[in-house]
Amino acid sequence: MVGGDVVVAYYNSETRTFHADDYYMSATSQCDGANGVCPDERIGGKNDVILVSGERRNGITTVTYKRPLQTNEPVNDRPIPLDRETSVIAAIGPLNSRKEANAHAIPDKTVAKENVNTYALSKCAAEQMIHEEAKDIPVGIFRPSCVSQQRRDCTLNTSSTVVKLAKQCPHLRLFMYVSTAFSNAYLKTIDEKIYSPPTHYSYLISLTQLGDDEKHTYESAVRSLAKENVNTYALSKCAAEQMIHEEAKDIPVGIFRPSCVLSTSKGPTPGWIDNYYGPTGLISAGLAGIIRSIYCNPILAAHIVPADMVINALICSAWYSANRYHQKTRPAIPIFNYVSSTDNPITMVEFFGKVFKAGARMPFSRTMWWYCYHLVGDKTAYAIQSLFYHYLFGYILDFFAPITRTKLRLVPLYERMDKVMRVLEPFSTNEWTFINENVHTMWNSLSPQEQAKFPFNIRDLDWDEYVETYVKGVLVHLLHDEMDPETRKYALRRFKRLQVAHYTFQALLYLLVFLFLWILAKSLKLL
Repeated sequence: MVGGDVVVAYYNSETRTFHADDYYMSATSQCDGANGVCPDERIGGKNDVILVSGERRNGITTVTYKRPLQTNEPVNDRPIPLDRETSVIAAIGPLNSRKEANAHAIPDKTVAKENVNTYALSKCAAEQMIHEEAKDIPVGIFRPSCVSQQRRDCTLNTSSTVVKLAKQCPHLRLFMYVSTAFSNAYLKTIDEKIYSPPTHYSYLISLTQLGDDEKHTYESAVRSLAKENVNTYALSKCAAEQMIHEEAKDIPVGIFRPSCVLSTSKGPTPGWIDNYYGPTGLISAGLAGIIRSIYCNPILAAHIVPADMVINALICSAWYSANRYHQKTRPAIPIFNYVSSTDNPITMVEFFGKVFKAGARMPFSRTMWWYCYHLVGDKTAYAIQSLFYHYLFGYILDFFAPITRTKLRLVPLYERMDKVMRVLEPFSTNEWTFINENVHTMWNSLSPQEQAKFPFNIRDLDWDEYVETYVKGVLVHLLHDEMDPETRKYALRRFKRLQVAHYTFQALLYLLVFLFLWILAKSLKLL
């Protein structure tokens, strides 16, 4: 498909408008402003597609468009021949925050040894799988990812549904459940085994079946249950593991537990990321010059892993578990704790330090201020710093925003950042010891050729190199910055001016404080 002439049609639910945009595919990756699946207009071309009409009826979106048979763009557009048939390929996928084509998954792909087909079930779609589709699935990899309040039953109910679906697959070689390394975060040492939570998963499922008129009962029970683990997310993951252990005994099954997943490190697209999960939201705000104080324990390990290494480890764990199951008689469920803190640890202060050093080398071209950050492990100290570093300036700038016609409002943004830090607090202020012997054994079982094809040995990860790639990925894919030489030169010049402004403002502030204290001392006749 590289070199293909593409039209992306969609409905914008925010503006309630239909769109049809002309794209050119120079690479099988998300557009970075120069290469990838890019709108013609973004890479210097013209949108030759004309929207005719759009309609949404009975859950079906129909967009009608037209384009000339011949255009004046020999590179970005392909002529439509009149003397022969032309193939038209249709695909469905997500859009990113810029309403541009995002990376999409291939549902049926050869990914491991022996032509193992991996069918990815995600986002609560299991119940939509009909029986005929399930018959020929040899490997099922399931990761529940519903996070909204409206789908509070997703992790447990859908996991149970998918287990039932897996039991109907006569050719199933393995069912792989993707959990999290923090599923048993109420423990300080987490081994690669199933732990029984204090509350049985059946009780949690019964809570999700309460009606809207019993909302108070549900919320009260959730608050009580949250004390059994660091939060309800970890609690539900732990319960789902228990459910799989009890209900999936008669099928081959494995559990994969990654820690906090960030951007890719090398492939297929270095630095690719499409979400603000974990510390990425805070780092994005920091690179934008918005936040300067972060609540975490600086000396604790940052439990982060690159996405591509996680995928490689997941694929290999599915292959390894399937072979292990069929070589033994009902072995124990293999569990894989895929973490960095055991074999290649990096502390919070080291990670954030590398992030902002990399950010200083390639600053965000629209950053509001020079990068200065403080990692604070004390709640009171953080509250004081947040008041002066964030909210004080936020209220001042928001007060003048109508005059300067600035759309950005800082105070609501700081409130959201505080909410994010509260969510991350259990993971940024606690320490765990992870046992990952199964991951080591799996890695050692691979041949050198297989290790080169599926690199996931976290010991081989160079943190300096990875953080550089990660920061660039955040700038390109989340903050939508450009990486061309002119933009980089402009960003560096602007960043240096902001640095001068920062130190000038700091010097003036210290001078004012000194003058205030001097005048106060004079008035009290202390001098």
